[in-house]
Amino acid sequence: MEQEVPQPLKTAAILQIVSGLVNWFVMAGLSWCVVGTVCGMLTFFIGGLGGICGLFSFLLIPIGWVEVGVGVYGIMNPKEAAPYMKYVTYLEMGSILLGGIPAAIIGFVVTSMLGNDEVVAYLEG
Repeated sequence: MEQEVPQPLKTAAILQIVSGLVNWFVMAGLSWCVVGTVCGMLTFFIGGLGGICGLFSFLLIPIGWVEVGVGVYGIMNPKEAAPYMKYVTYLEMGSILLGGIPAAIIGFVVTSMLGNDEVVAYLEG
């Protein structure tokens, strides 16, 4: 008989999908504008070269693709996707360097959900 998937594992997959969509449609452009503007203003006296740092925020888009892909995989096949979900949390936490604050927060939340006793028992069983 198939074990029922724990609710925290389902929720973690859904959170990763939401985080990916937010990175696609909101955070990449917003971070580009804000980070580029702030860095450009801080380096105004050397020609605004710091505005280039806003370009790196477009890395949030491929991170979002990975989040959505792994989140969908987590819904379809949670036992196989759980290790990938764990790796994606590291990407999410690292995305704070690119301005992806919501993704970083969701990364910490998903990490705690994957460490839940019920989830660990399900994955080991």
